[in-house]
Amino acid sequence: MKLKVIFVISIFILALALASFLMVRMYKDSTRIKVVSNNQETKSNADDLKVVPQTPKDRITVASAALAKNGFLVVRQMDEGKLSQIVEMSSPLNVGVHKDIQIFLGNADLSKSELVVMIYEDYANDGIFNDLDMPALDQNGNMTARYVSTGMPLPTSITEGESSGMVHTMAGMKNMAKVRYTDKGFIPEKVDVLVGSTVEFINESSTGMWVASIPHPQHTKLPTFDQFRLYKKGAKYRYVFDKKGTWEYHDHINPARGGIVQVN
Repeated sequence: MKLKVIFVISIFILALALASFLMVRMYKDSTRIKVVSNNQETKSNADDLKVVPQTPKDRITVASAALAKNGFLVVRQMDEGKLSQIVEMSSPLNVGVHKDIQIFLGNADLSKSELVVMIYEDYANDGIFNDLDMPALDQNGNMTARYVSTGMPLPTSITEGESSGMVHTMAGMKNMAKVRYTDKGFIPEKVDVLVGSTVEFINESSTGMWVASIPHPQHTKLPTFDQFRLYKKGAKYRYVFDKKGTWEYHDHINPARGGIVQVN
C-alpha cells in the first residue's frame, strides 16, 4: 500500500513538473515572437529614412528615403530636446525610394546646432514647400525623423503624432491648465500658469486645429511651441512651458484666432 501511495505521488510530481516546464517554454516562445515582431517593425520604420552619421558643413547627405506620398526631406534644428525651426529642405521628391539625396544648407553657421532630418508630405502636390506641408507619419503614428550627427531615430516622446496628442513630456501634468478650441476661438483666451506647467489644448471645433507660437507663419517667438501638423476634432495637444514669459499663439490655419499663455 505504501509503495502504491509513493508511486501515485511520484507520478503527480512528475506531471506537475512537466506542466511547469511547458508553461515556461510557451512563455519564452511568446516573448521571443513578440521581440522579433517589434524588431521587424522597428527595422521597417528605420528603412523609411537612413542618415549616415555626419558633421555637415554646406550640405547634409541622406542615404535613402522611402516616401509614401510626394514630399520633401526637411532639416530642422533641435532646441533643448524639442523640435525647433526649419533650416532647409530638399528638392521635391515623388513617391518611392530615393538614394543619396543632397540637402544644401547655404551659408548659415550650424556647427553648434543639433540637426534632424524629417520626411514631410506635399499637401497640395504642387512641388512647393509651404505652411500646409506637414511631417509624414509612419504606421505607428510617429513622425519619421533621424538625428544628423548619429543617424539614430528621435525618441517617440518627440515624434508622437496626433494619436497621442503630441505630448512633449509628462512633466507638469499636476499643474495642467486646459484651453478649449471652438468655432469661436480659444476659450479662455488667456491662461496664467507657473513655469514647468503643462497646458492642454483640446479641439472642440468643427474643423482642424494647429496651435503654434507667433508670429504667423514663422512661429519663431517660441519655435518649439508648435503642433507641426493639423489635429482633427477631439484631438489634444499638450505643451510644457519651461520658460517664463508671455507666449502668444494662434491657430496656424485660422491665424485670426489666438490666445496668450502667461508663464510666471
